[in-house]
Amino acid sequence: MKNFVFHIGYHKTATTWLQGSYFSKHPQINLASNCNEPWRDPLLSILIGSTIRSFSEAACARALMAVNIPDKRVNLVSAERLSGHPYSGGYDSFTIANRIHACSPDSKIIIVVRNQLDMIRSIYKQLVKQGYLGEFKDLVKGESWKGTSFKPDFLKYDLIVGKYYELFGSDQVMVATYESILSDNHRFISALNKFLGVDEFQLDRSEEKFNVSLPDHEIAAYRIANKFKTSEMNPFPAFVLGERRFKLLHRSLCWYFKMKEPRLFEDNILRELADYYQQSNLNLGQLIRDPLTGYP
Repeated sequence: MKNFVFHIGYHKTATTWLQGSYFSKHPQINLASNCNEPWRDPLLSILIGSTIRSFSEAACARALMAVNIPDKRVNLVSAERLSGHPYSGGYDSFTIANRIHACSPDSKIIIVVRNQLDMIRSIYKQLVKQGYLGEFKDLVKGESWKGTSFKPDFLKYDLIVGKYYELFGSDQVMVATYESILSDNHRFISALNKFLGVDEFQLDRSEEKFNVSLPDHEIAAYRIANKFKTSEMNPFPAFVLGERRFKLLHRSLCWYFKMKEPRLFEDNILRELADYYQQSNLNLGQLIRDPLTGYP
């Protein structure tokens, strides 16, 4: 099984675009994971969902064999959750890296990173859309003793890149920036073709669009409306609106907040984060031999 590749994310780095427009359409690539419902994927359930107590290398190897298509040049597993999850601070990112290596030590790894300030803003918006109730400062400054929570060092990319370099070797790990995909995705795809060892394959111009974040006023509206909807981040709301009433409430709140022009992100917190990531980005630039222009 020497033709496996793991694309581990990060979140908010054009993962959906890669899965839908490139990985699933290149004739020499077998997209071997369930990208629509990754939590139902047998292999990902073992790599991510099993506890340290129950993880089985043998079960993982069997799951890999089950999705292996020998006549494809590459069997590719793509799931941003493999890099950890922002809401839980990426607490298991190194554990997952060790599991991938234990089950498939000859694999190649793809990691896409993004300017941390843009990333955190995008993460916050996505979490609120999924049910998060807190303000931005609650996410960034929150602490948890009994459970997990967001940790800023989740986005110290030099740590995760260094870990995968250590396990797989730097020549087996491709690190790209989200910004480079935005600026010239054709050049990025050419580099990806070369890294994967597959024939040149470019996208139709119609497939160059990426998901766009919702405007601030819509996110502010979701944060209030989320109090009345069951979600993973609010499993026991005091009162549940039906879907139709929830949408009506959200639309009404959108109108209100559009007039108010809410500020979701405190400038002082963003400045603190920029300072926090500066040395990490210098370290990453040295690792990947890229100065990371425009990063904190």
